[in-house]
Amino acid sequence: MSYRRAGIEALICLLFIAGAVPLYATFGYSYVNPNPPIQTEKNHAEILADTYGGAFTADGHNFVGSGASTGITAIRVYDFDSITYNTTHIYTHEETDVDQIWSDGVLTITAYARYAAYNQSFGWNGGGTGGQNYQELVNQSDIGGPGHTFEITAGQEFLWGHQAQSRDWWESDKKEWWSRDSENSWWGSEDHMVTYYMQGAGAGEAVWMIFIEDEKLCDSDKDYNDFVVEVRAVPEPTTIGLIGLGFLALRRRR
Repeated sequence: MSYRRAGIEALICLLFIAGAVPLYATFGYSYVNPNPPIQTEKNHAEILADTYGGAFTADGHNFVGSGASTGITAIRVYDFDSITYNTTHIYTHEETDVDQIWSDGVLTITAYARYAAYNQSFGWNGGGTGGQNYQELVNQSDIGGPGHTFEITAGQEFLWGHQAQSRDWWESDKKEWWSRDSENSWWGSEDHMVTYYMQGAGAGEAVWMIFIEDEKLCDSDKDYNDFVVEVRAVPEPTTIGLIGLGFLALRRRR
């Protein structure tokens, strides 16, 4: 492919993204608006209901639970901050959280849904704010199974990561996306992750639901349901003492 053709395709893609993925902005913060799913795939409210029971009704960008989920509200986390990237501390929640950069905790990650042709996995970058060194935590084979517990300590920042791999021999490219949109380098920044803080879903835990879009946004349906995971987190008790050491560790326990 020539550089000229690549540049033309990049321009077309950027224009397409700008028109097809509308943002809702207020006071410098913005949301990506997922599209309704296609065919028989489930939307965010239905996936939340499958996970927590009852039903979820849209309230702006949030979802309010009823029935078995009474008392649970899925609070949408901002996708962008036009001023700076705020860090989401994984065991707390603030109204100004942005879901691109995260910080420590003891985590249980459970895979709940996959609506995609590609094989899916969810992981992290091992620490720091760069999109590299992908380390898988769960994949599609974990759906329906027990959650896996991980420990990320020391108050340092990290990114969530996602990989999608086609099963077809003629499509061997591996798609890799990060929670920080500026690290998704297909002709510029793309946001591939929608996050909800599940208020009322955990006793002594912070609970998050993360919804992934696995294709570059020019080609995708933009319904953000290709892979869905839950993150349950508690504070790491040794975090404060380790901050000065600059130590970041990950331990996987099954």
